[in-house]
Amino acid sequence: MKFKVKHKETAFFIICRAIVRIFRKKPQIIRLYEGEMKYPCILIGNHSAVSGPMTCRMSLSPPPIMSWSAHQMCENYKARSAYMRKIYYRKKLGYGKFRSNVLGTLFPMVLGIFYKAAGMIPVYYDNRAKLTFDYSLQALGEGVPVLIFPEDSDSGYFEILEKKMHPGYISLARLYKRRFGEDVPVYPMHYSKAENAIVVGEPQYVSKLAESMDKDEMNEYFRKYINSLCEYLPQRENP
Repeated sequence: MKFKVKHKETAFFIICRAIVRIFRKKPQIIRLYEGEMKYPCILIGNHSAVSGPMTCRMSLSPPPIMSWSAHQMCENYKARSAYMRKIYYRKKLGYGKFRSNVLGTLFPMVLGIFYKAAGMIPVYYDNRAKLTFDYSLQALGEGVPVLIFPEDSDSGYFEILEKKMHPGYISLARLYKRRFGEDVPVYPMHYSKAENAIVVGEPQYVSKLAESMDKDEMNEYFRKYINSLCEYLPQRENP
């Protein structure tokens, strides 16, 4: 596939965001850091079931953001449909076969256009994995933030991350330092659909953390950090 960094929102994406806002209010964004967000940067957070990635992608921009996504979702209709029917709906969300087949047949038709407009970076786990990092470094090198949801979602998505996360974002930060000679800030964040809010924590720097932690310890540190951000969510009003 031909990869291109998104430097501005397309008209289609802006229209999609406007339509979504008709049915769902824009989430409150709670920033725990001082000043403006530093660009480029890596954003990592909890997937929070179905709505997390789309909500975060739409709410945290502008500026445009490139998001990591299953590579099948960045390919043709057949690949998207098979992934959504067999993996996303059946395995991750636990839907029945009939419901998964219906949704996995209809939604891939429009999601292909949306994914292209939103700006996605395909995530590979085979011998193409280098492409994922090459594309991500290209985006960061051109000043565009990269959004990653590193949780292990084999058994579903959860707001509180209980399982070990995939450490690809740490590798990306290290590769950025190696190529560009400086640290890229990593912003942990927590999204809550129930509270309709996103909490963005203070920027963290992998090189600094590496002075006292190995990769596994750092990954666990970020997992706990993301979970701890739920303490800053607005309190739900009692009925």
